[in-house]
Amino acid sequence: MKKLLRSFGAVVLMAFLAVSMSACGGGDGNNWFWFPTTPPDAPTGVVAIFNNSSSATVSWNAVADATSYNVYYAEASGVSKTVHDVMVSTDGTSYTFEGAEQLAVDTTYYFVVTAVKDSKESVESLEVSAKYTTFAQTDLEGTWNVTLFYTGIGVPANYFGWLKLNVTLDAAGDATINYYEPSTGVAPPPTVDPDDFKFTIDENGIVTQTGIYPGNTSHNVMSSNKELIIGTDTISGNAPDTFVQVIRIFQKAPDWGTMEESFSDADLANKSFVFHVLSSGALQGWAYGAGTIDAGLVSTISSIFDPTGAGTPPDPETLVIDPTTGVVTSTTDTNFAGVMTLDKNMIIGTTQDGEGSFQLRVIQLTDPAAPPTFTMGDLAGVYNFSSIFEGTTAQWQYGTLTINSSGVTSFLTLEDSILGPLVIPPVTLSMNAAGTITQAGDASFHGTMSANKELLVSTFTLDEGVYGLSLAAK
Repeated sequence: MKKLLRSFGAVVLMAFLAVSMSACGGGDGNNWFWFPTTPPDAPTGVVAIFNNSSSATVSWNAVADATSYNVYYAEASGVSKTVHDVMVSTDGTSYTFEGAEQLAVDTTYYFVVTAVKDSKESVESLEVSAKYTTFAQTDLEGTWNVTLFYTGIGVPANYFGWLKLNVTLDAAGDATINYYEPSTGVAPPPTVDPDDFKFTIDENGIVTQTGIYPGNTSHNVMSSNKELIIGTDTISGNAPDTFVQVIRIFQKAPDWGTMEESFSDADLANKSFVFHVLSSGALQGWAYGAGTIDAGLVSTISSIFDPTGAGTPPDPETLVIDPTTGVVTSTTDTNFAGVMTLDKNMIIGTTQDGEGSFQLRVIQLTDPAAPPTFTMGDLAGVYNFSSIFEGTTAQWQYGTLTINSSGVTSFLTLEDSILGPLVIPPVTLSMNAAGTITQAGDASFHGTMSANKELLVSTFTLDEGVYGLSLAAK
């Protein structure tokens, strides 16, 4: 009887194994269906780019074993698989919206991408955004603060340092100079017929200067928020083989005619800041650092770095802001003067030491009580950039670049004042939650994203003895 039971048990066990193997796909290629499929990883390297006014492409890196991808998007941040306006699917690693799916211009779209494998969907990628901004001549109309910072070889005395202007552009782009201050001191504005000092803008935001100051070598681009223009230029010197390289920064300003109060102490008080500096003339190099401004407008720098390493922060100084112009000055450094942007997030300033050294300072402000937080998705996008260099070689560069959500930065165009058009390999950037940007393989590079997440400011060493400062606007 025991032998019979043992035989019966063996038969049952063999039958169970046979059924199990059949269910598991033993020998017939079926899947082991009772183990749930693991969802694939979320896509990385996401970037959204408008190719033109009627076509936009979202692309990403391939995910191992993914069979398809879903693209979710909306006109508000916070897109997810459950909170979105539209979802499209594709089996490739990019999707182009055009034709019936064309996206609207002058509208910011937010995107996330998921990967799909065996009906299992990954979590969302980092969110990225894109906007196609249309530009018109009316975007130039109004008052602008202009800062020109000079670097160069054999620089003539009248082009040492910097030049600051306030100009008003009419509907046709004709410019009237309201204020004129070279680094040698405030001077009466030159007498120029507005018809001979003219600016126009095309649909892509490229700003062209014509007239008595033609700016034949200048290249200027308006930012997508239409409150900033960045550009470069070359000015020939008074002797052979002398020239001046220029970075040009235009900030939209309050109307010069009305001079209403648009700024207050509150715009500076109780703020944190990061600064980037380029020095030209007798002392050449870059610097960056951080600090705070207290309720009494006392500015204290807590850290400062230059090409040699960490430096000793200067003594605190008290700042003053003009309520009508937004001009910021220091009671300690009487040579310093900067202009606050209309969004109150940045100050573009200059100073000099009286011994032949000049500085361009870009100061980015944040509210420490409500600091912005950043992700690599915020870094992703398309940027127009302008860079200025001083040192053993003075030069500028401008162009267009893309950054994906993994920080891979590709240069679509790059024009160099000395070498002409350049093709360079991609570089990889990283950004932390505070908006500080570093570059793999380049310890000299330090950048910061603005609080509105539309501008990158950085300093770095291009080659030994060549120091640069760059602004890149979405």
